[in-house]
Amino acid sequence: MISIFLGVKNLWIPRSFRNIGLVVIGISLGLHMTTEIWQAMTGHLGLMLITTCMTVLIGLGNAWLLHKVGKVDGITAVFSNIPGGLSEMVAVGQSVGGNQQIITIFHSIRAVAVVLCVPFIVTWLSHASETATLTPGMGQGDWGADFDRN
Repeated sequence: MISIFLGVKNLWIPRSFRNIGLVVIGISLGLHMTTEIWQAMTGHLGLMLITTCMTVLIGLGNAWLLHKVGKVDGITAVFSNIPGGLSEMVAVGQSVGGNQQIITIFHSIRAVAVVLCVPFIVTWLSHASETATLTPGMGQGDWGADFDRN
């Protein structure tokens, strides 16, 4: 994205670099897969399937809106809104005729939004769940007690 903004038209990086990076990421993720994690995941397969389907449907709905309202071609709209890795979506989208710049911008905005918003949402939800269950002594004027625990 930075190279595009700087005006570099043909940035070339050897494909082997990407493949090596994917292998490193795969190994890193695989090292953390324990039987406890596997068991926890199998207990939530239905919820994971529903969430995946909803994510794809919402992405397709957003793509339709971008296509109709934003006057962007259909391929670019779909690859800009379908969840996936930034580099993969840009590469595949470009190979089937999508606009590389628009796809890159949409996925970059998504990544930045997730990095900036998720920590605040998780913190807010965890704080909301702590204050939802009243314990003896809460609400009696000790306003800083909730923040002292963090």
